[in-house]
Amino acid sequence: MAVMNREVNEEWIRRLAELSCIALREDEVASLTAGIAEILKALERMEDTSDRGDRMKDAVELAELREDAPASSLEREQLLAAAECRLEDCFLVPRVMDGDEVTA
Repeated sequence: MAVMNREVNEEWIRRLAELSCIALREDEVASLTAGIAEILKALERMEDTSDRGDRMKDAVELAELREDAPASSLEREQLLAAAECRLEDCFLVPRVMDGDEVTA
């Protein structure tokens, strides 16, 4: 990341705040300067571990995984018995997107 190669200073934080249309007090500028510098240092350390994905792949290959086999399930009536509202063999649930609730 190009940002991590630059020095984080109060001038840069003020400019970033201006571009973001954020008003900052002087104490906030100082605090953010230190905080963002620490975050960017952490990101640099994470970049140093870029080969971690390969190591995790090896760990998954070594792990013992259970066989993927079908198992018994509950009967439809047992499942539907827990439904707050149902219509025949289906659960009825409230609409999420527009807020209108479905009623039976």
